[in-house]
This record gives sequence, C-alpha cells and structure tokens, in this order.
Amino acid sequence: MPSRHALITALAALLACTSGQDDSSLREALAQSPYGTGVPASVAFRFPATPGQRNATLYRLPDLDQVAWRFEAEDNPVARTVGFAGDDDLAFTLTSEAELVALDLASGRARVVDSSVALATIGPAGRPYVVHHDSSVATIRQRSVNRWPVRFDGLPSAIWGAARNRLIGLVPDEQGRTLQLLSDGQAPVSQRLPGGVVALSRWGDLAAVATDSGLVVLDPTASAPARFAPLADAARVVEFSPSAHRIFVADAAGRLLSTERFSLTVLDTLLLEGPASALRTDPGGRLLLVQSQFEAVIWVVDQVHWELVGSVEGQWDEQLPIVAPDGTVLLRRGIRIVALSPDSLRQTGVVLDEQGDQWLPLAWDPRRPVLEFAESGQTEEPESGQLIYVQVSATHNDDWARDLAANLGRAGMPASVLPPADFLEPFRVVLGPYPTREEAEETRRMLDMPSWILTLDTARTTP
Repeated sequence: MPSRHALITALAALLACTSGQDDSSLREALAQSPYGTGVPASVAFRFPATPGQRNATLYRLPDLDQVAWRFEAEDNPVARTVGFAGDDDLAFTLTSEAELVALDLASGRARVVDSSVALATIGPAGRPYVVHHDSSVATIRQRSVNRWPVRFDGLPSAIWGAARNRLIGLVPDEQGRTLQLLSDGQAPVSQRLPGGVVALSRWGDLAAVATDSGLVVLDPTASAPARFAPLADAARVVEFSPSAHRIFVADAAGRLLSTERFSLTVLDTLLLEGPASALRTDPGGRLLLVQSQFEAVIWVVDQVHWELVGSVEGQWDEQLPIVAPDGTVLLRRGIRIVALSPDSLRQTGVVLDEQGDQWLPLAWDPRRPVLEFAESGQTEEPESGQLIYVQVSATHNDDWARDLAANLGRAGMPASVLPPADFLEPFRVVLGPYPTREEAEETRRMLDMPSWILTLDTARTTP
C-alpha cells in the first residue's frame, strides 16, 4: 500500500498533466447557489472605461439583471480586467495609468496594489503576476508585492501564469522572439520560436505554435525537444482544451482540428464556413469560440460532441466574447453587451455598452460575502445528512472527468465523479467523502495545488 505522501505526490503529478480544471472555482464556502445547484451564482462585473464613472456594477447571469451591490472603483478608468483571485476574493484590474487595482468583493472597496504595470495575469492557482515597464516581475500575495530577483530580457508581448509559481512570457527581439520561463529564485529558460500564433496550456506545461507548415509543440522548461506535426494546410490559429488533453488547430482551408496532445494525431475534424482568425476556449470544457475571418461573425463549437452549435454576430477583442462559468456566452454587439444561452444561442439578456467598459464574469454569490464566515480556527463538524469532499477538478466533459478519476483511483486515491444536478453544473472529480471537515482540509493542504472543500447534502447526491 503506497504511503500517504506518495499518494499525494502521485495526485499532484496526475493533476498537472490531466486536470480539466474550471478556472471559475471559488471558496466552496461560497458555493451555495440561489438556484439550488450547489455551485455559486454566475455573475459579470462591469468596470468603467471612461472618466467620471466611479462605480463598478454587477450583473447576474444569464439574464444580465443588475444587482444592487455597490463597488468602489479607483478614479482612473479601467483599461482591462486581469482576473479573479478566489482565495482572497479579489478581482484585479489594470487602469489606464498602469496601476494594478484590487477590488475586495467582501467589502466592495478597491485600492491600488502596484504601479508602472505593463502586463498582468492570474495564474492557474489564482495567483496574480505582474510585469513592469522595466521588464521586472512580481507576484501579488494578499495585496502585497513580492518582487523577483529575475526579469525578462525585454518587455513581453504576452504573459501566462504557470504551475509551481512560474511565469512565461513571449519576448520579441531583433532576431524574432523567444519564449522565456521565469521562476522566483531560479535561472530563466529561453527558447526561440518560429513565426505564428502561440498558445499555452492552462498549467503552462506545454506551448504550441501554429506555423505555415504545421504545428510545433514544446515544453517551456526545455526539458524535452520540440515536436512537429505537419499539416496539409497552413495552421492559422491554435488553442489548448482546458485540460490540455487536446490541441485545437484551425487551418487555412477552413478546417478545425482536434489533435491529441501526446501523439499529435488528429482525432476529429470539423469543416467550418471559412478560415478562422482566433480561438477562445471555455474554461468549463464545453464550448469553443471561433472568430471567422469574415467581419463580426463568431462560430460556437461544442467541444464534447465536436459539432457546430451555430454562428452569431459579434465583435472580437482581447476580452470578449467569453464563456461565463454557467456557460452563458457574453459578447459585444455594436453598442450592446449580449448574453446568449450555451445550447441554443438564444439571447437571454442585453445591456447598453458605454465606450468599451471592461467585463469580468466569475462564479460568486453577492448575498454571501466572506465576512459572514465563522472565525478561522474553529473546527466545523459536518451537519447530519452532509458529505464532505475535496474537489480537484470540474469540467463539462464527462469522459475527461471519468478518465481523471480512474487515474487517481489507480494511484490509490479515493476518487469519484459527482454527476451534475442540472445542465449548468459540471462533472466534479472529488476525493472522499471525509468524516470531518478538518480531515478534508488536511488532505487539501497536502495537495499544495488548487482544490477546495465541497459539502453536499446526502439528499442531493451520493458518489
């Protein structure tokens, strides 16, 4: 029988390679949906992009109904949203004055965390990273700036947070560009890239480049040689599935390819109505958004069944369209922000846009702020009729969830899949159940990677 430490190590390795993680997960103490699904409400924050509008506003999805919960924004307009750090319940934005602002969702107050910020992102474990205009790097922990002793060779054109406190940047230079991996306290790793669109897996363990002759795949740590998969037509754009099991490639002939990550074999092909110019995946693993080369046309693809759901009208920019945690598709259509249902693409809500306001969808219940929680240090015993789990993954792809649970089971972990209660809820890969919350918390701490406590009524489900 493997030791507990060995099992935890095996679990960490498995999750690093096969996780179908849902990026919108929050503290499970917040996971009390008003609709009774056991997940937080899906909401969208709207941040002002023009001077004179000082308050961020909140909308409940899928109807885009405004919620009477007020937030204080900083005086400077928001240039872009960065993301949500669930452990601290902080939403991060970048202002037009290069200031990183943290909005505390519990108190509704915002304050400047860092300045002279050129780029910022949220890593897969919910950790914010920033790159300053002088190419220096820092992480944000509890609104404190932790500067690294290493920096990029130049200002990156794009950055990605990775596992194990690493940051990856695409750095242009006179010879072209390099992919650089930085880690606090370790020597940088640089690899020259060919021309073409670059994509990174969610955990930053794999990079892909769409080139004129095919697909180039490499490990950002340079621990293995780059691989190449030739294609009949030039690869135009590339994107990873949330779990990185698949690499999606759109070629010049208007085909959308689903490629297996290890063998680089094309598993599925979908003929689109023309070439694509961008891809954007759904963190829940259900939808894939495809920008057509034709102006203001977006194709919506079902990742699970590999079929075209439909095409919609909308603009494509750095932020929108995007798939919210409940599957709602948010997009900008002229002077309006439109919400569409994920299955029928029927319009479920609409609000007027105001000169490029910035939007950030996430899973959060505004009626249950973290200030309502019991003080830390109290041991909570499960109530009668409750089951306590450690959740390690959430995805809308049943096959991925069951594959991960099977791998964890072979490693000796008590893993199972909790089926969704309705269409909006994902398949949850969990460990347990545990007799007490304290024991579940001990397991979660030993994982040293994203996981959270899930408490369910026995009347709702049993593994």
